[in-house]
Amino acid sequence: MLKRLNNFQLFEADKFLEKLDLMGLKCELWSDYESKQIKGIKITATVWSDSHDYGNDSVSNVGEQLVIKVLDPNAVLLDFKTPHFIEAINPKGTIYGEFSNQLSLVADQVVIMEDDNDEF
Repeated sequence: MLKRLNNFQLFEADKFLEKLDLMGLKCELWSDYESKQIKGIKITATVWSDSHDYGNDSVSNVGEQLVIKVLDPNAVLLDFKTPHFIEAINPKGTIYGEFSNQLSLVADQVVIMEDDNDEF
């Protein structure tokens, strides 16, 4: 039996995220667990809408939460006093977990969408 084939799974984060609307809810500093040194920021978001075709109409990621990390110690915290739609710039993702149902996302930047039509 071949080993570690999951290391060769290709996940195109930009293609996955382009069909999702993400609602940013929280932004906090991201620090190294051991050294406590600031690595950047992490944004918690909820999938607001999902237009992917998963081959089964009952499958959707709407309502699921994900965290996007920005690896930049100088990154500015985003203001989520009220939720806003966000976009991840140049995202990279890794699928992991026993059932390959976990996602680690890192982006160059996360921006708040400049749309005054945020509908909740």
